Amino acid sequence: MPQKGMALCLSVFLVCVGIKVFAQEKSEDRVESKRLIAQVGLSSWIEDSLRVSPDGKRVAYVAGVGNKQLVVVDGKEERQYDDIGAGSPIFSPDGKRVAYGAKVGNKWFVVVDRKEGGQYDSLFTGAGGRIVFNSPNSLHCFAREGDKIYLVEEKIK
Repeated sequence: MPQKGMALCLSVFLVCVGIKVFAQEKSEDRVESKRLIAQVGLSSWIEDSLRVSPDGKRVAYVAGVGNKQLVVVDGKEERQYDDIGAGSPIFSPDGKRVAYGAKVGNKWFVVVDRKEGGQYDSLFTGAGGRIVFNSPNSLHCFAREGDKIYLVEEKIK
């Protein structure tokens, strides 16, 4: 019986050594690095809203303050609104511009670099309700005003 116990211990030891060797082999195949991109107030941060610019240099997210929402870009809070649109915020392809849908009262509009656009009953696109940058200086979305739907294209100077 002592030989069976010894054999079991030896088997467990060999499995553990094998797992450790396998884990070491896997970790040598990759290099991990990390850098702080934002420090967020976890009580106000809306988790699914975190966005990193295409160049990896900027970060934006939506935060809740009481019954209002706001966008935080590179650690700076923007204006508070009644609601921030789904899929917001977004960065332009070059990472220099930030846009999002915002609501005050019952009107929606696009905010680009802190500047508010025209007001509509709703904003949406056919692909998930998002505003889309066509280029670094141009974006589009669909807007509804009453029973009319518009394609809103905005050129940014």
